[in-house]
Amino acid sequence: MRIAAILLIAFAGVMEAQITMCSAEPETVGPYTLVQRCDYNSQINLPKAAVTFKTANKAGNWINVSIYAGQSYLHTFQITDTVGNTYIKAASIGNSTSDSTVAMFFADYIHEGTNTITVVPDHPGYMRIVIREYAGVSERESLDTATGKFGMSDQPESGTMRTNSHGDLIVSAAIMSDASSVSAGAGAVNVDFIPEPPGTKLVVEDEYQAHSGLSSACVTLGSPRNWAMISVAFKSGK
Repeated sequence: MRIAAILLIAFAGVMEAQITMCSAEPETVGPYTLVQRCDYNSQINLPKAAVTFKTANKAGNWINVSIYAGQSYLHTFQITDTVGNTYIKAASIGNSTSDSTVAMFFADYIHEGTNTITVVPDHPGYMRIVIREYAGVSERESLDTATGKFGMSDQPESGTMRTNSHGDLIVSAAIMSDASSVSAGAGAVNVDFIPEPPGTKLVVEDEYQAHSGLSSACVTLGSPRNWAMISVAFKSGK
């Protein structure tokens, strides 16, 4: 079950709402377990965003952070959390027409504890964020390979990558301009739409690739939009 929290904040003299949706019900993707996840929608131009997991992280698990940021297609980010994990950038790409950036970060072999993740872009922007805790990902140097692409159509896609390891966890993130309707690509297992259609700006999906080889990800929109999409493969800890 998703739990929603709405935080009212004052910014430039106006009250605005940040919406966070969290679930701590474990879900599977192949041999991996998606332990918990939270979705964040700033609904306002902000200099940073903070998202807190619903329950404490377990030591040795793995965290994925997927980000939409507006007001620039060249955003860079600093990611920190309250338990001292180190975050590594897996991929980032922007679309200059929609002036927005999609990025993905991860933390290997995480520390235990109640955890708030803070995302700071190089300058303020609208932010949508998905944070996920997984079990089963490699404890060290989990990144296998990544790909990214941008364009304007009703079929955002990541481009094709060749994975090097058997049994990878594939996590993909797509950003788009106010999609009226959107559906996940074939093979996607756990999917987040931020916000839910209509008006979706960020889609995050995962899947399991049993054998190394070519991999790509996509989503389908109800009509053509400007978009950018990344797909990242992470190695198994088995």
